[in-house]
Amino acid sequence: MTPPALTPPRAHVGETFGAQLRRLRLARRLTQDELAERIGTGRNRVSGWENDVDAPATHALLERVACALESPIVIATAHGITTITPLPR
Repeated sequence: MTPPALTPPRAHVGETFGAQLRRLRLARRLTQDELAERIGTGRNRVSGWENDVDAPATHALLERVACALESPIVIATAHGITTITPLPR
């Protein structure tokens, strides 16, 4: 069963990718295992992202995360701030 659509809070100033990912995942009431399954990766990888040990390696992977969470993701890059918007289903 898919949870109802939620309007996530805006990214918090200074929030790391990992903290944002955890906040959005919990807002959707997903476990790390459930999120990992939705994006085709393992729970250990999601855990590493949430703990800021690692980050998704590609833009396509970030898009899958945004789609799974049904929420834009804001990330800081060397080129500035980027918002990854979920692709339409």
